[in-house]
Amino acid sequence: MQKRAFSAVLVFSLFFLLVGASSCNPQNETAPEKSDTVKTDSAATPEIEKDPQPVAVTTKTSIGDTADYKIPVLSATNNIFYRYCKNEINLDVPRAWSDHQMRVSATGAAVLPSKADDRRFVIVPGGQNTELRISTSNTGSYTERTKVLYNVIDAPKPVIGLIVNGIEYTSGPVSKNSRIIMRVYPDKEFMAAFPQDAQYEISTIDVTAQLSLGAPTRINLLGTKGQDATNGISVSLGQQAKQARPGTVIFIQAEKVYRKNFQGMIMPVDLRHNEKTIMLMIK
Repeated sequence: MQKRAFSAVLVFSLFFLLVGASSCNPQNETAPEKSDTVKTDSAATPEIEKDPQPVAVTTKTSIGDTADYKIPVLSATNNIFYRYCKNEINLDVPRAWSDHQMRVSATGAAVLPSKADDRRFVIVPGGQNTELRISTSNTGSYTERTKVLYNVIDAPKPVIGLIVNGIEYTSGPVSKNSRIIMRVYPDKEFMAAFPQDAQYEISTIDVTAQLSLGAPTRINLLGTKGQDATNGISVSLGQQAKQARPGTVIFIQAEKVYRKNFQGMIMPVDLRHNEKTIMLMIK
C-alpha cells in the first residue's frame, strides 16, 4: 500500500510541473521587432552649411593703428646703464614701420643717434638713474610707446698689476735690474662689452723703498699722464734701488688712476691704497 501511494504522489507532481511550464512559455507569442531607425528631434539638430564662407581676419600693420603697442628695447645689459659709457640700445621696430618718425629721450643722459641705423641709439648717462622714453609719429604729433627706468652704475673697478721681465708678477724677490711694467687690467666682461670705454691712464707712479726703520723713502716719481696704462707703463726703480741691500722692500703705487671713455672724457677711478700699491722685494 505504501509503494502504491508513493507512486501516485510522484505521478501527480510530474503532471503539475508539465502543466505549469506550458502556461509560462506560450509558443504562439513573438518578440517585438527592433527598428533600425532612431527618431531624432529635427529642431535640436542644426543644419550643416554645405559651402561655408571664409572668415576675414584683420591684422594691424601700422603703429598708428595700434595705440597700445610697446616698442621693445634691446641692450647689452638688463635695465642697467654704465655711467659715461657707450650704452647702445636697439629699438625692435619692424622695417614695415620705417616711415614713422621716432623720438628717443633720456633724463640725465645724452642721446646719440646712430648714423648707420635709425633704430640704434647710444645713451650716455651721468646721474644715478635715467628714464628712457620712446615716442613715434606719422601724423606730426608724437605718441609715447615705451618708458623704461634704468639704474646707472660706475664701470667695474680695474686691477693694478706688474709685469716683471715679461711675466705677470705675483710674488717673490726680483733683481735690481729687472724690466718692470705697471699695467691696469680692465674687468674682462666690461672690456668685452665696452672696449672703447675700458681705457685707463695713470697720472703719477710713486716708487718708495723701506731703507730704514722709519717710513718708506721715495726713490723715484714718474709722471705718466697721457700714457696708455691698459697696455702698460715702464717703471724705473731709480738709482737708490740698485744700491739697496738684498731684502729691501719696494712699494710701487699708482697715485691717480683715470678711465677714458669712447668720447675721450677722463674720469677718476676710486681705488683704495692697497688696490693701487704693489710690494716687491729686491734680491
